[in-house]
Amino acid sequence: FAVRPIPRDVKPLVEGSVVSSPGNIKVGLQVLPGRGEISSLNRAINEYMTRDGWTLFSATYGNKQNMQVFNKGDRLCVIITIDGSMNTEMRVNVTHKI
Repeated sequence: FAVRPIPRDVKPLVEGSVVSSPGNIKVGLQVLPGRGEISSLNRAINEYMTRDGWTLFSATYGNKQNMQVFNKGDRLCVIITIDGSMNTEMRVNVTHKI
């Protein structure tokens, strides 16, 4: 479900990920594990999404969890990054506006 840019070497976890295609609409949630510093990841997400035509609609940055909401045409993309003790996790949820 290639509606948002992610690094090529990051593969979604099957467990916790759900993608559905009702008609011509593709919606879903992907869980992506990784390593790295969370603020750098958030900056990269913002840069990649903007480059791909998404507009940052809202952002909330906390100590261990961050949420960025992007808008592109009739779609919304919510990206949550979680700073774990050993790994960073990114949850990408894409849906169509109602």
